[in-house]
Amino acid sequence: MPPEQAVVEAVELHHHDMQAVNTEHAPDRVAPQPHAEVHTGPGQLLARLKPGSWNVFVVAPTSPQ
Repeated sequence: MPPEQAVVEAVELHHHDMQAVNTEHAPDRVAPQPHAEVHTGPGQLLARLKPGSWNVFVVAPTSPQ
């Protein structure tokens, strides 16, 4: 049985406008944000991913192996 895991960090890079870019006047138009729709289950990570997004998930065991 896989060890229980917890999400340590979840980050998403996404903008609803697929042509959006950062500029000198708007340097944070497209910026990483915390990813709110993620959780773990037995041996799995479940997340809702937005179209065209980049996502990073860091998980760690919650109990010693």
